[in-house]
Amino acid sequence: MNLPSRLPWIAIFAITLAGAAAAARPDCRGAHQLFMQTCSMCHGANGAGYPTIHTPNFTDPKWQARHTDAELIAAVTHGKQGAGRMPAFQGQLTPKQIDALVRCVVRGYGKSHK
Repeated sequence: MNLPSRLPWIAIFAITLAGAAAAARPDCRGAHQLFMQTCSMCHGANGAGYPTIHTPNFTDPKWQARHTDAELIAAVTHGKQGAGRMPAFQGQLTPKQIDALVRCVVRGYGKSHK
């Protein structure tokens, strides 16, 4: 197959990849406002948390490196017990909202403080 005959397939492949990449990105619109309404009372408006109530500092690169997106999504969805107990938000927030909170806001605090 020469290049001109491959071009339609290359275009289809590129469109497919672009669509997959777009699907993988969360919709960040409104995520920061949702964080402010739902999470900031415990995690701080700046994402630094409150040591006295054992909430994590999202701006700490070491904290960011120790946690996967899947772990954070599970914590928001199902809550956490123990020090810094966190309530579950399953049923209160949609999976898309939880994904956006983690990937847009929590991860965003880490990126803005490197």
